[in-house]
Amino acid sequence: FRDLPGTLGHEEILVPAGRVILADSTNSVSAFYLDRHEVTIGQYEKFLKEISAQENWKTFLPPAAAAGKTSLEDLAPPGWNDILQRARRWDKYNGQVTITRDTPVFFVDYPSAFAYAKWNKRRLPTKIEWLRAATGNDNRTYPWGNQREARGINLGLDLPKNISPESYDHMLPAESHPADIGPFQHYDLGGNVSEWIASPNPMTPLFVGGNFQDTFPVSNLKATRVAPTPKGAPCIGFRTAR
Repeated sequence: FRDLPGTLGHEEILVPAGRVILADSTNSVSAFYLDRHEVTIGQYEKFLKEISAQENWKTFLPPAAAAGKTSLEDLAPPGWNDILQRARRWDKYNGQVTITRDTPVFFVDYPSAFAYAKWNKRRLPTKIEWLRAATGNDNRTYPWGNQREARGINLGLDLPKNISPESYDHMLPAESHPADIGPFQHYDLGGNVSEWIASPNPMTPLFVGGNFQDTFPVSNLKATRVAPTPKGAPCIGFRTAR
């Protein structure tokens, strides 16, 4: 069968030092690097292959979550074999949307995203870092600017009839939405999939940014949400920082 490679590798962009203005505080942020796009299915495929040679793979997990992972298979998202086979063939996922190796990996739980970043000698960005990348020097309202109109952003604004947001799958390849570019040229901060970020409690982790199930544009000030569990979701991916 067809086995189509991904075209996107690891690219990072410098976010210069600056400030993030929140409703109740102003926060200084040191310069850091943030991935240009979300981690893709192809990148995560490589991680799962290479970490299998690591006898101490559990040391990459958050300490509080290590006990919940008993085998390397636990690092793979639910339905991984099906996801990967469909991505290799450019096949439809859940009969709704074509996925490729360049599609952001989804359904990855928080501990596994944390482990990927640490294995790659990186980390998940903090909330303030992510907001610095999304608000820029002009303290913009949305990653794409100050206009609420979100044309060209992969959100759930125009759901098909007779389908609920929770059952809607529309994850699209990274960097395929030129309208969704942040102030420092990062892709898909405003839509596509939301992203895990560094969280004080890995059992109720934070995720940030809009996704294809959101039926409204997600402003930067309201971009951070709390997940009830560390489990993955079809609308959540991640990117890494250093």
